[in-house]
Amino acid sequence: MRTITFYWLKNHEDLDRVKAALESLKEIPEIVDLFVGVPAETGDHLMDESYDVMVYIEYESEDGLKALLESPIHKAAGPIFMECLKNAQGYSVRV
Repeated sequence: MRTITFYWLKNHEDLDRVKAALESLKEIPEIVDLFVGVPAETGDHLMDESYDVMVYIEYESEDGLKALLESPIHKAAGPIFMECLKNAQGYSVRV
């Protein structure tokens, strides 16, 4: 299973703080791969560049998402997200 989530920040000054919180999720054992990125300015009208930061997560199995949500690491990052995020949009897929 894989998840990609896009985040819009209340204040762009919080970008490094949110990125660090997202990077901390790498410590969750069920996560196989995780990377954090910011929009590439491609100029392609089909590409949404309105978000501030995104995270891509690949899990060991379908139970990985549940493990992420229940993890103390994710729960510790929660207050940062609640304080800094204006909006989020996520997608999970089976591959």
